[in-house]
Amino acid sequence: MTLSASDFWDFSLKVYPDWQQTLLLLQDDYDLNINLLLFCLYLEQRNQRLSAQQMATLMQNCEQTRPLLMSLREVRRAAKGVNQQAYSQLKQAELELEKQQQQALIRAANSMQFSEVQGKGNLQSYVELKQLTDSEALQKLLNKLVY
Repeated sequence: MTLSASDFWDFSLKVYPDWQQTLLLLQDDYDLNINLLLFCLYLEQRNQRLSAQQMATLMQNCEQTRPLLMSLREVRRAAKGVNQQAYSQLKQAELELEKQQQQALIRAANSMQFSEVQGKGNLQSYVELKQLTDSEALQKLLNKLVY
């Protein structure tokens, strides 16, 4: 099955408002990529599982835009409350870069074969590859991401 970048973006726009606080905590406190978290959930919704190697490939894919995104996010956060026009423009630029990152994820994923076998979820595989400790606080946050 071919995945669609616009379908993934629409999914993200639909679920993000409900999960925003949790996703931002996972990003800021655990250094997890929101697009990868959303992609894990997007695939799980379709009963598709990533192997550890596929997840590692997608993580590496996201690392290409990470420095620019992190810099842009830092400047945007600094502008909040100081210069609303600059903040809005930086937020738009960050969203555009996030969208491009999602498109790159879809391109990479469309060259992969997914498993439909039940097993360890995509989110858990991502957390393990990030070598995060299996803390109760982290699991509580991940459990909030239920579609």
